[in-house]
Amino acid sequence: MTPQACLPRKWPRRGLGFLTVAACLAASLTLAWLGRAWLLSGAARWLNVGQSPQRCDYALVLPGGEETRPFAAAALVKAGLARQVLVPRTRSSPDVDEKIRRPTHEVIREVLLLEGVPSADIFFLGQDSVSTHTDALALADFLRTRDRTRVAVVTSNYHTRRTSWVLREVLGDRAADVRMVAVPVDGFDEDAWWQTREGTLAYSTEFAKLAVYAVGYRPVQTWFIGLALAGALAALLWRRRRARRRPADG
Repeated sequence: MTPQACLPRKWPRRGLGFLTVAACLAASLTLAWLGRAWLLSGAARWLNVGQSPQRCDYALVLPGGEETRPFAAAALVKAGLARQVLVPRTRSSPDVDEKIRRPTHEVIREVLLLEGVPSADIFFLGQDSVSTHTDALALADFLRTRDRTRVAVVTSNYHTRRTSWVLREVLGDRAADVRMVAVPVDGFDEDAWWQTREGTLAYSTEFAKLAVYAVGYRPVQTWFIGLALAGALAALLWRRRRARRRPADG
């Protein structure tokens, strides 16, 4: 055996590079897992770009969240921060046609009436609300003949960033006349949304839709891709949560 054979072999540069990348990746994943609560709550707070309410002409209640959003809009009217309320008219569905449930815009209107908003101060927008993008188009059409009109857009806190993004794309310079009013959600919050099924579905869906909007908004593609990504993320988070609870249940 030669003296050179007794010396330790040197790792190839490619091997050292691979080990470095693997070590960095493992460390990053470990830190992400240990700080998952901080990361997930921080990501949720990033979605919230709500602004403090100011006096405006109209409060626009986006469809969805009927248990919270109409109440917030009514509070703005009663506080003198909005004069009237706009509600996008939602598209009909088989459940609505069969009278199994009422249209979303009618439910919102009923809540507003029960909260003391006069019927004469509630206006329906558009004819075919199916997404945030169509709501923005309806608002743009409404504002086309109304200069210097200020609007408070009332929606759930996790929905404000994407809504603000869409409004800027659709309204252009008129987006400066719009303020986002973030409404809390019943049943989960930004600090523990991943611990409930509803919160996991809501936030994972929103992150997925935001990613699709970033690539390029297309209504049909956004719907299917967003649901697929959201479903995968929601299933993963829920499965991990069930796995942590299983030993205690046993």
